[in-house]
Amino acid sequence: MSLRRVVAAPFLRRDVEEVTRAEFIYSLTGDLGWFEPDEAEEALLAGVNEGLLNEEGDQLRPRFDVGEKEIPEGFEPSTNFGVDEGRDIFERAV
Repeated sequence: MSLRRVVAAPFLRRDVEEVTRAEFIYSLTGDLGWFEPDEAEEALLAGVNEGLLNEEGDQLRPRFDVGEKEIPEGFEPSTNFGVDEGRDIFERAV
């Protein structure tokens, strides 16, 4: 699963540089139909924790160029937000 693709999708879908938390979650649940609301919230938190999203109040901004991420047709992400699979928690923290 590419967390970058999941995080990029709401910004690409709306063609904006900033979204609210609610817009982010709605995009992943309603627009794309990828997740349930609690799973979309987990994706949001994983994005913040991995440094992919900057959260200021209710506003979210990507911390990478979302234009570099392509969402292939038929892309269906998993709900496994264990980012950087294959690396243990210590390696990810470092």
